[in-house]
Amino acid sequence: MKKIVGIVTMLLLAGALPLMAGNRSLERAKVLLFDQKWQGALEELDKCLASNPEGKDALQAIFYRGTCLKELARTSEAVAAFQQFLAVSENAALREEAEINMVDLNVDLWKQRDKLAPTRLKQALASKDKSVRYYAAFKLSYLKDKSLAREGIPVLKGIVNRESDNELRERAKLALFRIDPRSLENVNKTDRTRGRMLRIRVVDKHVAKGRNPERVSISIPLSLATLALTALPESEKQRLAAEGYNLDTIIQTLIKTREVVRIEDEDVTIRIWID
Repeated sequence: MKKIVGIVTMLLLAGALPLMAGNRSLERAKVLLFDQKWQGALEELDKCLASNPEGKDALQAIFYRGTCLKELARTSEAVAAFQQFLAVSENAALREEAEINMVDLNVDLWKQRDKLAPTRLKQALASKDKSVRYYAAFKLSYLKDKSLAREGIPVLKGIVNRESDNELRERAKLALFRIDPRSLENVNKTDRTRGRMLRIRVVDKHVAKGRNPERVSISIPLSLATLALTALPESEKQRLAAEGYNLDTIIQTLIKTREVVRIEDEDVTIRIWID
């Protein structure tokens, strides 16, 4: 349903659903696009462009051709189509859609070791369209190649420091945390967590005499700790909750009270506190 709504929106933005006759191949392609029949739509779009490559319908056909090629996983061809569209189109809404598609496509190409993909992704970070810049920075934050992911750090820091939408700012902080926790050192922090440290100690109850009983000793800035908890997959949070450990509740309690939380089992003692 979400994809269908997106296609309808795309068609409306392009003015592709008028109640008037146009290029017959383009009109047939619109119907096929709505039904997500990508190969059939692509064939009609190719006919449209072959019959009148310089006509008023050509730009729409090129954009939709890129969409079809993307859906058909013909990634390099889709990039070429969107590049052709972006070189000449002045339709702001469709340009944004094309640039966002280019980000997704070039991430796929990067995974296939395409040498030009990193350059195109960096270009997206410099787009005139703020939404494209933000989308590219968020997308890059998930890459395993941290050198490329770090290219998005200035955009993400800009979101944290300048945007008023708190949810967007928190997403940017999480993205920075994924790339490199150290990138958060000079980012604005709330007064509640600035300078405070989360301490975790795990002590073995059955260690031999004379040996260090401490299994784990962790000290991390509280601001990073709360981000790390937020970034945990929901499945992991549920698993911990099933074992009786609600980390969100523990952290929020510690922020308010600073009392030591002590967890005991047969083998270890876990102490968590904030100072």
